[in-house]
Amino acid sequence: MVYKFNPTLIKPEELRETLVAREPLIGRLLKKIKESGINGSLTHHILVGPRGMGKTHILLLIHYGIKEENLKEWIPIKLSEEEYSVSTLGDLFLRVLEELMESHPSEELMNLLEKLKISSEEELVEYSLEFMKKFRKKNKKRFLLLLDNIHLTFQQIGDEAQIGRLREVLMKDDLFMIIGATPTLFNEIIDYNAPFYNFFEIENLSELSLEESKHLILKRAEYDKHENIVKDFDNYAPRIKAILHLTGGNPRLILMFYEIITEFGVLEVQTELKKLLDELTPYYQAKIEILPPQQRKIFDTMALMDGPATQTEITEKTRISRSTVISQMKRLFEMGYVRPAKQKRRKYVLYEISERLFRIWREMRTAKSERTKFLVKFLEVWYTPGELYDEFKKLKTEYGEHYKKGDVAQAKKIIEQLGYVQDAVKTEKWFEICEHRIEKLLEMKDLKAAEEEIEKLKSKARKEDNKKELAKAYLCDCRLWYHRKDPSKALDAINNVLAITPDSDIWFIKGNALSILKRYDEAEKAYREAIRITPEYVEVHMALGILFEKLEKYDEAEKEFRETIKINPKYGDAHHNLGNLLKILRRYDEAEKEYLDVIRINPEDEEAHNNLGILLAELKRYDGAEREFREAIEINSEYAQAHYNLGLLFHENLKRYEEAEKEYRKATRINPDYGWAHDNLGNLLQNLKRFDEAEKSHRKAIRINPNHANAHYNLGNLLRNLGKYNEALEFLNNAIKLNPKDMDSWFNRSIVLTKLTNYDESLKSANKTLSIAKETDKKQLPRVMLLFVNIHAHFDEYKKAEQYIRKAFEYETDEKKLNSLLFSFIADLISEGMLEFASSALKTIEEVKGREYAELFAPFSIAVKYLKTRDDEILDRIHPEVREIVEEIIKKTGKNKKG
Repeated sequence: MVYKFNPTLIKPEELRETLVAREPLIGRLLKKIKESGINGSLTHHILVGPRGMGKTHILLLIHYGIKEENLKEWIPIKLSEEEYSVSTLGDLFLRVLEELMESHPSEELMNLLEKLKISSEEELVEYSLEFMKKFRKKNKKRFLLLLDNIHLTFQQIGDEAQIGRLREVLMKDDLFMIIGATPTLFNEIIDYNAPFYNFFEIENLSELSLEESKHLILKRAEYDKHENIVKDFDNYAPRIKAILHLTGGNPRLILMFYEIITEFGVLEVQTELKKLLDELTPYYQAKIEILPPQQRKIFDTMALMDGPATQTEITEKTRISRSTVISQMKRLFEMGYVRPAKQKRRKYVLYEISERLFRIWREMRTAKSERTKFLVKFLEVWYTPGELYDEFKKLKTEYGEHYKKGDVAQAKKIIEQLGYVQDAVKTEKWFEICEHRIEKLLEMKDLKAAEEEIEKLKSKARKEDNKKELAKAYLCDCRLWYHRKDPSKALDAINNVLAITPDSDIWFIKGNALSILKRYDEAEKAYREAIRITPEYVEVHMALGILFEKLEKYDEAEKEFRETIKINPKYGDAHHNLGNLLKILRRYDEAEKEYLDVIRINPEDEEAHNNLGILLAELKRYDGAEREFREAIEINSEYAQAHYNLGLLFHENLKRYEEAEKEYRKATRINPDYGWAHDNLGNLLQNLKRFDEAEKSHRKAIRINPNHANAHYNLGNLLRNLGKYNEALEFLNNAIKLNPKDMDSWFNRSIVLTKLTNYDESLKSANKTLSIAKETDKKQLPRVMLLFVNIHAHFDEYKKAEQYIRKAFEYETDEKKLNSLLFSFIADLISEGMLEFASSALKTIEEVKGREYAELFAPFSIAVKYLKTRDDEILDRIHPEVREIVEEIIKKTGKNKKG
């Protein structure tokens, strides 16, 4: 869009097709150029008009017209709008020669340009003029200088002698015709004593009339092929009259409005307008600063008034005497700063700022809001309230599409655009648009902007005594405080709402706030009040069920979930929550039925498939679990939790480690902050003996969440297995601090302390492990007894150690599991070289369980005998399959292993 406001980027045919009102002027100037020919007399012209009046457009069309009309006697030289490097007459001639080199390159000119780089100012002027005179004579061509912002060129040269020399060159040497452009008349051409006084013919560019404004919009629409505007132009025409007052007939401003009409590109127009006004800031500041104080005050006051004003109104606003205002305004009028406004009736004279862009610049410099009043006013004038509301609905849909795709930047732009719609709407729809914007600003976490809009909503609701909208404002306030994680202030906002409208919705929200604050009794009362007002309010029954589940009041929770389902049998979330509860209660068949009901209601509910998969995995129905996890992923390939759970199934249940790693890594790619996935990936990598990678994964999980107790435990366990006992102790201590009742953390801490020969602390940890096992899981007692065996054996208290072996058998409830524990325990004793105690432990096992049971441990007994004697005959006399096991035990001797 920007190119529409920068004519130098527009193709010649587009400039011609979209030209309005300036054709006679361009035709007249081209005719003069043609008539001047190679020897005719020359007249010089300056186009005068405020920014945006089409001066650059005209200069470009003259430049192109020289070639199109085949005016071979002329070489058009158009310098850029800002020639800041031109500060002397020599600089100006140098730029002319550089442009000539682009269009008419020659070795002679190239050599001259090199020479001019090291020439003095006087030499530069003389050498340049000499070359241009020779060039003219040889090629029979003159130079047409098209100088945009010619006032800057004159001001930058500054030196009166050099300005006088330029006039002399123009008068005597007959080399150049100048057509310049300036936003306003300047001293160098209007001062009686200045060299260029009365030298140029002044071409004032008037503002576009109503018909010309219509013609410009129609031409632009035809060129851009906006058929809807062209077809219905008669319907648009009356509105153009309304916006003519806003633009003052300035073509650039009209084109900006055209952009809003065709594309609703409010933000693009605001950006371009701001850029334009930023560029004009030095010019406008200088324009104000040269005025005496009283004139400056009058001019600035007029710029900030809502529209044209009488001299009496200006007197009141400025608090300057009327006679002074009249005399100073006369001077401002003469200088082109102010003018009488166009009026149908002349009962009194209204005055306005001559340059419409200055008023907009001044407004934007003082505006508190990012949104430009000028653009808001246009929307009010151009669009009916119904059309603005339609634009709101369209932008609302676009926002949803962009936000869903993750295009937050574009979504944010749409919310900014909606701000303009909101400010332009003067009906009751303002409240709806404002509330929607607040909701989306909260969604995008722009809490500061949301708070500002909430205050506007409160203010307008109070001003109009609209209690319904004030209640909504407090609800928005409540959501804002939730986002700021301050439920206490959210509760204050809810109580404000209840004071206005004590309905069931608000009691429900209050219950939610109280629940977050862990004021559970009050939360229950609030929920029950909501149900009293609206008995079949399903969401409240559900919330009450969730509250009871949190409080472990499972019977009451089940009752509320079932009541929710009774009211609405197709409420999938209620079936889901009931399924989760029944799973906790180990009523697995019923839980499965509820999950299947969710899927029946909504086959695309990925969470239900995922949770059913977790249930089936717990029931060891691994094929079904895999199917459900894959179904969840089929529905949503970016569902990190389903990838994680599928990885867990492959890892812990199906031992398909390669597939497990892929799924864990997919989960962490989708959600890089998924701590559980990083932690269990670390566990898997431990299994695969990729210890460095495992350690990195555990540490990543801890960085994501320093309070992740499992990650601290797993890293501690890894470091223990790697023999890094001091580091292991640090992370096991962290795990215990985060979860003091975790038996495994205390268990492994005891083993690490034993390795560090800290007998007392090791024993304390073992006793803590025993206490937790007795309280939470007595099946772990045989394992804990072996922990005591390990401690006492390492500190040479063999009799105590043997006593604990006997106790392990006393607590045994699962012989297979105890066998496995004993195999690991004896293997560890042998690998650490504790052969005497290993032999003693094997005898104790035989004493307690008998010879037949002890035969299970025969490979360990043989390994001990061999390691004591190193007699190969011991190995030669045993069966090959037994020998293979014995040799594996012997191979691990001297290696530290998990205790």
